[in-house]
Amino acid sequence: MHDFDHQHIYKWLAAAYLAEVTGDDDAALNNYQAIVDQGESPLLEEALNRVAFLCIRTGDSNAAMLALTVLAELNPMYQTTLDQFKKVA
Repeated sequence: MHDFDHQHIYKWLAAAYLAEVTGDDDAALNNYQAIVDQGESPLLEEALNRVAFLCIRTGDSNAAMLALTVLAELNPMYQTTLDQFKKVA
């Protein structure tokens, strides 16, 4: 197996996906947070997207708002989603 720079974040992503499908939202969020804590990475946007989704689903609107705000700063495509969420949160 080849070692590559971002191997650890892909392991966290796989663990987060597995946690989500088994219903362990806390473990999923912890793994996504580990990716976010790394800063700029190929998986930052995906991790923030999943954090926002899980936080909305579990009712943590403050964390969802933060994730969506960062997403909108990274990619303007999320600005509409953020604006709509602000109206209902």
